[in-house]
Amino acid sequence: MSVKKKTRSKKTPKRKAANGKRSKATPKSTPKKANFTKRKTPAKPLQQSSDEADQKPTEHAELGPLPTIEHAIERYDQVTGVTEECGIMPLNSESQIQQLCESIKSTGQTVPIDITSDGKLLNGRHRLIACCALGIRPEFRIVDPQSPLQHVLADTNQREYNAATRAWIALEIEKLLRSRIGEPNGKPDAQSNDDGEEDVEVLAEIYVGDGKSIELAPGETVREAAIRLARSSRSAVRRLTTVLNKDRALAIQAVHGEITLKDAERQTGEASHVQCKPKIAERKLATGAIEYSYESRSAIVFPKRRHNGELRKLIVLSEPAKSRTMRVKTAKFARLKVIEFLMSSG
Repeated sequence: MSVKKKTRSKKTPKRKAANGKRSKATPKSTPKKANFTKRKTPAKPLQQSSDEADQKPTEHAELGPLPTIEHAIERYDQVTGVTEECGIMPLNSESQIQQLCESIKSTGQTVPIDITSDGKLLNGRHRLIACCALGIRPEFRIVDPQSPLQHVLADTNQREYNAATRAWIALEIEKLLRSRIGEPNGKPDAQSNDDGEEDVEVLAEIYVGDGKSIELAPGETVREAAIRLARSSRSAVRRLTTVLNKDRALAIQAVHGEITLKDAERQTGEASHVQCKPKIAERKLATGAIEYSYESRSAIVFPKRRHNGELRKLIVLSEPAKSRTMRVKTAKFARLKVIEFLMSSG
């Protein structure tokens, strides 16, 4: 029985039509790309007006030392000074102003600077410094609000600030309010009644502009009102004030966001006081454990000393008139916790 081998049929050459063109079954050849000759002479740039040329800095302009706000005010005739309300905001660091210069250099000034009709700045000190450093003419907008403080606070509340910056703004608002009402201590003046006896009145409102006032809550002091307006907290203001009294330069770094307020407290030696404040439930637990330790020779207490996140030693009263130094079995901890350890038998 013979096996037939399958033979492959040879492909027949593609036939051309009578007119010499390929048949429809054959694919068409891709068209050749058109050769575009490069332009020998470069195109002329569009002519800009002198005003537009002043608004854009040169591409390769190198920034020198940043001018001060006083120098920037002297350069532009439209600006005559800075309002007291604008002064509640802290000036940015040099690196932050350099970043603003790069932003304005690439995209231009997107937000105009608010000035009053007499030429005083309501906001935009950093934009004015950046425009002066770049050598361009800034854009201004004339605004005459009834309450300049409310105008500045409306701009402040739309931005995100850290705890130190909010506390700084609260302290500056407090200074401003006290200067307006003439109260150095933030307490209302004592007024005499018809009988000659002194009556202390709770301050109801503080006038901050033409016909505008800030209402105070019942019993609210000037500092508490400033904290509320700045959206800060009493603890943040107290912590920043402590750092300011010990190291002002360190506090300024915290306000600029270069370090946190907690890091500033650590460097000034105030962090232990803030971090080692026990909760009420933990304090009760620790008190009961120390009383129990008189018999069981064991105790649960709070750490009294910290060093780089590790607890080294604790001193606990083992008897009413004596104290012993103990070593902790659990040394490392992340947060303030109640730590259990055994007292040495010796």
